[in-house]
Amino acid sequence: MISTSEIRVSVVCRDTDLDVAVRAVHEAFDLGGDEEAVVYAGTGRLGSNAMGQLPVLAVVGATGAVGAVMCELLSARKNVWGEIRLVASKRSAGRTIVVRGEELTVIELSPDAFDGVDVAMFDVPDDIAAVWAPIAASRGAVVVDNSAAFRMDPDVPLVVPEINPEQVRNRPQGIIANANCTTLTMIVAISPLHREYGLKELVISSYQSVLRRGQGGH
Repeated sequence: MISTSEIRVSVVCRDTDLDVAVRAVHEAFDLGGDEEAVVYAGTGRLGSNAMGQLPVLAVVGATGAVGAVMCELLSARKNVWGEIRLVASKRSAGRTIVVRGEELTVIELSPDAFDGVDVAMFDVPDDIAAVWAPIAASRGAVVVDNSAAFRMDPDVPLVVPEINPEQVRNRPQGIIANANCTTLTMIVAISPLHREYGLKELVISSYQSVLRRGQGGH
């Protein structure tokens, strides 16, 4: 008796490796061209999205000026995360921060801090991001980096959600770069002009307050 039931094969891979994974399954099971394959694609890791649960978020640099705002936004906006893990330097480890009404303890930045993390938001200086973002990605997290460490890297997409959100899937290193704060606000207005007229050059002057680095003004 030959079964005609659907056979499902579970493969865990990055979304950028999906085509490679499908070809590997076809070769492993000697599937020809007559078999129909339906791909049920998901994001994240087993135990989170793949199991219907909310993804795990790590906020790296949670005790800094930008990290503090990030925690406030996580509390104020719609909850789309499961566990939120606050990560900072050894000096800040052990502090508690209230996020979504829950008191969370900051843990020390280490490779183990990214185990089980689906998305890691980096709000740290360039030199720290350059070292630790690839480590987080190697642990399976999708890294969104707010520093300038990867903005000019051709293998890291520079994404402004209102302009090129589709590029978040094109991340061969597992890292997504975030544009500079000045660029973010400006490019939303300039992008339609560029699409319509093909801008060739921009001459821009930017004046930023010392307060963005937590220093008092005079």
